[in-house]
Amino acid sequence: MAPDRSEVTSITYRNPEVYLGKAWTSAMDIWAWGIAIDLHSPGIYDSVIKEGTLEQKAETVRACQCHDFDLRSLEYFQDCDFSAVDDLGVNGGLNSGDEHWTDRLVALGIPEYDVVFLYAVLQPDPTKRMSVDQILETGYLDAY
Repeated sequence: MAPDRSEVTSITYRNPEVYLGKAWTSAMDIWAWGIAIDLHSPGIYDSVIKEGTLEQKAETVRACQCHDFDLRSLEYFQDCDFSAVDDLGVNGGLNSGDEHWTDRLVALGIPEYDVVFLYAVLQPDPTKRMSVDQILETGYLDAY
C-alpha cells in the first residue's frame, strides 16, 4: 500500500502519523487494532472527547497522543509542527500526572504481560511498529 496523507479512521482509532500529517501505510491498522484491544474498550481516548465539535475532539486526541507517547522526542516526528497541540495545553489523556499509561493499566489490574504486548503494538513510530507477522510470531494471540 502506498503511503497517503489524508485523514482516515475514527478519532479514537487514528494514529499519530495521521494526526500529525505524516504519510501513513498499513501500519496504521496495527495502531487501530492496538487501540481496540486496550481494555477491550471502544477507544482509549473516549473519556477525553465527550464534548465539542468533531474538529475539537480530534485536536484533543492529537494533543493527548503527543503527550502520552512523547511524540516530540521521537526522531520520526521531528519535522512536525506541534504549535496547535501546545495551544491546547493538554497535560494528559492516558497518562495521569506522573504515572505512565502502562503503569496505570497494571494498577487497574490488567496483567503485565498484556500491557507489555500492548506497549509493543502501540509503537508511535510506524517504521518501528510491529507487523501482523511479528504479532502472530509472538504467540500472544494463541491464548485467544
